[in-house]
Amino acid sequence: MNIDLSVPIWTIEHVAAALHLEVDTARDYTYREDFPRPRAGFSRNLWTRQEVLDWFAGLPPKPRGRAGRGTGTVSTATIARTAPRPADTRPASAPAATRPGGRPAGAPKPYTPRRK
Repeated sequence: MNIDLSVPIWTIEHVAAALHLEVDTARDYTYREDFPRPRAGFSRNLWTRQEVLDWFAGLPPKPRGRAGRGTGTVSTATIARTAPRPADTRPASAPAATRPGGRPAGAPKPYTPRRK
């Protein structure tokens, strides 16, 4: 489908094409507080081309390159993957959860042979 981006009134399909996004992703952007409000009185959401382009031009620049590679920044996802996990987060006074029989939760049941 060819979408003419030079028309003055845009649908969600125009917004998606202009931003090089899928329609669903572009729709998510339209829910942002800073995205221009659609024109009222229509059965579809419609925006003026200039309002959408002005909104896009006003966005802060995205860092170039991949996170953590030459930009001097590390994404929080990278930190979350590499941060060591604490061995036990319970306070020292908290007892370990036990099952009946005195074994800790998650511990295997000891083997006992069947009686004949």
